[in-house]
Amino acid sequence: MVARTLATAQVWSAAVASQTQEELPTPSLDARLDPGDRYFVLGQSTQPQSDAMSVSHGMISATKLDACSHVRGDMMAGCGDSGAGCFLVDNGALIGMVVGTRADAHKALLLPAAIISSKIKAS
Repeated sequence: MVARTLATAQVWSAAVASQTQEELPTPSLDARLDPGDRYFVLGQSTQPQSDAMSVSHGMISATKLDACSHVRGDMMAGCGDSGAGCFLVDNGALIGMVVGTRADAHKALLLPAAIISSKIKAS
């Protein structure tokens, strides 16, 4: 849990920009994923609710990378959740990003943080 005061926030249809009064530490990345790991997603689902922000949760269901380097979670990501951070329940470590839903299996597609990190370092 981040204990900081939010100074300002701007919410657009597909993104949120925020500013805090103090610098936040870089989130720890967890490159290890195991089936059954519990995670939560901080998204912006378009499901009917009182505000645009949403918190979803699930478990890693498959860690074998598919052809696009995705792993699967057992929740179905909603419209607006793509691009949302995916964090381990146990320690809050950033483990990936929601990139969509596999419609035939009703499973979230997650891009692991290790893959994102390797792509950033390679560029």
